[in-house]
Amino acid sequence: MAVSGFVERPTFLQRVHIDLPLFFGLVVLAAFGVFVVHSASGNDDTLVARHLVRLTIAFGVMLALAQVKPRHLYYWTPWVYGFGLILLIVVLVVGDIGKGAQRWISFGPVNFQPSELVKVSVPMMIAYYFSDKVLPPRFWLILISSFLVLIPTVFVAKQPDLGTALLIACSGVFVILLTGLSWRVVGILAGTIAACAPALW
Repeated sequence: MAVSGFVERPTFLQRVHIDLPLFFGLVVLAAFGVFVVHSASGNDDTLVARHLVRLTIAFGVMLALAQVKPRHLYYWTPWVYGFGLILLIVVLVVGDIGKGAQRWISFGPVNFQPSELVKVSVPMMIAYYFSDKVLPPRFWLILISSFLVLIPTVFVAKQPDLGTALLIACSGVFVILLTGLSWRVVGILAGTIAACAPALW
């Protein structure tokens, strides 16, 4: 921005597209997670070190994705969502079983859990779906978006992984709520979910 001939240069954080308050919050949560792992593992330094490695990789991926332009994310969202659904189906058919759950796909020495990809792709898909719609949305649009959330949620619940399934459902539902739904519609959705909860369980 030019003010009296002076051009303000973007800061380093602005150039790498990092929101400082959000980044600080993530660091605090990550530090708390390290403390919990250290305490729960009985001060096992090896386990803490592995957790720190995973956190480092996660923050690196976050920084890399922050450089991707929004229009590219918009273009790839339905493909990533569809790919995630395919992987969830593959898991149910040929996935590795561990501790009574079938959640992983093996790629040689690496085990991949498709539900982690779905955690991100579901809210992105709901935002993509409503991006060209008039808001607040009509009821039939809400139904369609709810099915977009429900399908991967059911697949993950069948692994079984109810905790992750609930996280995926919540991530999609929150995006739907942010489209400006009336409290009456919110109440109907909440009542429907509550009525279906025993069957899903």
